[in-house]
Amino acid sequence: MENITLPRKTIILAFLISLCLLKTTANKTEAHALLQWKSTLIDGEGCTSSWSHINSTGPCNWSGVHCNHARSVISITLTHCNINGTLLGLDFSALPNVEHLNFHNNNLHGFIPSTISFLAKLVHLDLSANYFTGPVPLTIGNLTELNYLNFGENQLNGTIPTQLGNCIKLSKLSLDDNQFIGPIPPSLSQLANLSRLFLYRNNLTGQIPSSLSQLKNLTVFIASSNQLSGNFPLFLLQNGTRFTYLDLSYNQFSGPIPLDIGNLTELRTLDLSSNSLTGQIPSSLGFLNKLYYLSLNNNSLGGEIPEQLGNMSALEYLIVHNNQLEGSFPTAISTLSNLSFIIASNNNLSGVIDPYLGQNGNLEDIILSNNSFSGELPTHICNGSALEFMSVENNQFSGSTCLRNCSSLILLDLSNNYLRVSLRFLTRNPNLEILSVSENNIFGNIPAEFGNLTALRKLALGSNHLTSKIPGELTRLRLLQFLDLSNNFLSNSIPLDLCRMKYLEVLDISKNQLSGRTPSCLWHMDTIKVLNLDSNKLSENMQSIVGHMPSIRSLHLSNNKLTGDIPSFLKNCSKLTVLDLSNNILYGLVPSWIGTSLPLLRVLCLSSNRLSGKIPPELSELSFLQVIDLSHNIFTGPIPKSFGSFKSMSTRQDGSNFFADGLHDVSVDSERIRIMYSMWYFVYEVIDWKGNEFSFTKTLYLMKGIDISCNNLSGEIPAELMTLKGLVFLNLSGNNFIGKIPENIGNLNLLESLDFSRNTISGYIPISMASLTFLAFLNLSYNDLSGRIPTGSQLEILTAQSFIGNEGLCGAPLSKLCPGDATSTESLSKNADTLDKNGEERIWLFAFVCLGFISGFWLVLGMLFFNKFWNYTLFLSIICCKI
Repeated sequence: MENITLPRKTIILAFLISLCLLKTTANKTEAHALLQWKSTLIDGEGCTSSWSHINSTGPCNWSGVHCNHARSVISITLTHCNINGTLLGLDFSALPNVEHLNFHNNNLHGFIPSTISFLAKLVHLDLSANYFTGPVPLTIGNLTELNYLNFGENQLNGTIPTQLGNCIKLSKLSLDDNQFIGPIPPSLSQLANLSRLFLYRNNLTGQIPSSLSQLKNLTVFIASSNQLSGNFPLFLLQNGTRFTYLDLSYNQFSGPIPLDIGNLTELRTLDLSSNSLTGQIPSSLGFLNKLYYLSLNNNSLGGEIPEQLGNMSALEYLIVHNNQLEGSFPTAISTLSNLSFIIASNNNLSGVIDPYLGQNGNLEDIILSNNSFSGELPTHICNGSALEFMSVENNQFSGSTCLRNCSSLILLDLSNNYLRVSLRFLTRNPNLEILSVSENNIFGNIPAEFGNLTALRKLALGSNHLTSKIPGELTRLRLLQFLDLSNNFLSNSIPLDLCRMKYLEVLDISKNQLSGRTPSCLWHMDTIKVLNLDSNKLSENMQSIVGHMPSIRSLHLSNNKLTGDIPSFLKNCSKLTVLDLSNNILYGLVPSWIGTSLPLLRVLCLSSNRLSGKIPPELSELSFLQVIDLSHNIFTGPIPKSFGSFKSMSTRQDGSNFFADGLHDVSVDSERIRIMYSMWYFVYEVIDWKGNEFSFTKTLYLMKGIDISCNNLSGEIPAELMTLKGLVFLNLSGNNFIGKIPENIGNLNLLESLDFSRNTISGYIPISMASLTFLAFLNLSYNDLSGRIPTGSQLEILTAQSFIGNEGLCGAPLSKLCPGDATSTESLSKNADTLDKNGEERIWLFAFVCLGFISGFWLVLGMLFFNKFWNYTLFLSIICCKI
């Protein structure tokens, strides 16, 4: 018995020793694989510093590595480590027991190797927030134990592999923020355990496959920011009450929102914004009493906002802006106790808002701009002092007494309404950063208490009826970046203290009654980007001004009483895009440095001054120039031929980046942030347009034109100007030009306004002018033009006023006939007489024929009616015909 027992013990001992050796070998293989991979990496945060052969305990004690009881690696976690490298150096076959792999938020790049499928036991795989490229390997379908897969926030491309449908244990799949194309594969419907599916921010196309209705456990589905199309996927509603989060925003879905959407009673978030949905907002949404976030903005939804939304007791966010909604704002919404965020701007809503809106005390943000609301602002809107953000511009509100208690307000925009209130009540909101009440009916002074609103960054009080002087207390607003007091009745001089605003970027005090000299320190404000002093009573010799304005983009000094030469300090304002010195008393020459030292200039207005000499050809070096107005001066000599070199005027491309300097409206995802942090300012210019003066603001970047009218210019009209195919207006009137109109004037096919009047231009009107299909205003009057006026296209709608004062012109619309027209007229008259005679004969012939037909008809009918035989015969014939 002892002889048998001994061998057994020996066998067992040998087995245990061999098992230990096997474990040690496996442990060394895993360590070698990891160390070999580490050698290919750059570890920015030192997360792998403990990975070393010196560490005799093996990989199980390395940071980010975990082992099982058999000391085999089962988990590797290296997140937020700033690791730079690829996965190509990692031998996945040496890690057969790994169940958890997490490399989230590093700088890993390159392809995802197909050998990752060797991790047959893998349950959790997270490669998100890296820089992986290329397609997902098809072998991913071999990882059948996967429960969690996250490839989000990479640069993966190609189509989503159908093989993912083999990973039947998946409960979460994240492929968001990549560059995937093509349709959503129907094979995903095989993932019966899937509860969360993230496909947003890709380039997926087509319709959502109806087979996804088989995903009975799906609760979160986000497919926003793709190019998915078709009607709203009705099959998604078949999941009944399981959905808690549904986001299909920023796609191309069309058609109505189905009424059955009210069946998703567990829904917390619904975002269908930025599609092409039509119809009305379904009243069935009122059944979603757990929904706290509803976003339907940027669609084409119409009709009224249903009162049933007042039943959504959990609703916090109601976002329906940029639609075609109409009617009044539902009073039932005022009863929502959790409502904190309302955006309903850019619709056709009207009427008076329920005074109890905001009574819950939780309302933080309300944006109702660009509608037709009227009456008082809601009385209880500031209950609880929670309101921070209120924008109701471009409506018809007439009262705002409720704002006295809005102590938490950060932004308040009441502009473009009918408010007739005192500004004093607005001075009780110490947290205000942005305040705009421009374009209302506000009277009185600017309260000195505004100086207490020290958090203000934007203050807009323009286009009201404010009087008196600009209060010096405004200089306490040290953080102010934007100050608009324009179009009021402010008087006295510009306060010297304005120079203390060290962060001021926009100062608009135009269209007031300010007088005297400008403070010298104003011309040394380093931060000023827009300075608008036009239409005041300022008087100063500009030649004496010494300044330094390195940030200035737009300078407006027109309609004052400024004298002297164009100030030389502007030579150093290399960022200038708009320079308007028109309607002053400036004299001397236009300096050539305007063309060489102001390379970004787009608008140059020097009209209505006393400038003289020749127009400097260097102006043609302004490659971005879109509008040049030198009219009503005393310029002499010819138009520089180099004017045909204006690059911006030579193309159709508009100046849509006209305001792209970080100063004007900024487009961001959040409507609140967009309004909060946009310091919009639209440059305006007054241009002689189609014979009248118009002010262009938002559309100024579309304008391209030249106005050098009312000077003493001479010579011929340069043919080079006809290469400026982007011109919208051209005015050379009131000069001494001679010669002919260039034959190729038809090249200016975008031209809408053309004025060559009051010159000495001779010859024929070029036939090519008939090809100017956009031409709405033409004035060639008072020249020496001759010949027939061309016909066709827009020329047909012009009146004689466009051509009077040219003795040699003839033809319509002038009453003067061209040679040969009289003979033709007489011939036509004779032909007309002959036709009249022949016509009379035909009329008599027709009359006799008709009389004969009528007489014969009644004769036959009478016989049939009064003769019984013929009457009966007719009856039988009718019956037989029917049979």
